[in-house]
Amino acid sequence: MLALGLMAGCGGQGALPVAGVPLANTAAGFAFTNIGGDLLVSRPAAPLSYSDGLPAKRAALAYCAGQGARLNPAAFGQFSQGGTAGNWRFAGGCV
Repeated sequence: MLALGLMAGCGGQGALPVAGVPLANTAAGFAFTNIGGDLLVSRPAAPLSYSDGLPAKRAALAYCAGQGARLNPAAFGQFSQGGTAGNWRFAGGCV
């Protein structure tokens, strides 16, 4: 239910960088990478955890809005942890 309230975004379409290329930090403390059309959100200073889904989604919303796009409304997010780094992946990225 919580995700429903976060699905609204700011409109427009914007160009995104090439897949796998790190993007500029537009939400303080977060880093963004476009991978295969999905948006990967990480936090370099302290790895994200499973419980950081809401801050990660808010950062993704802000990033997409900064690109003149919106986060894919169907993107609920999926947590993954590789080694010591955790991140959230939002399917479809910015649209």
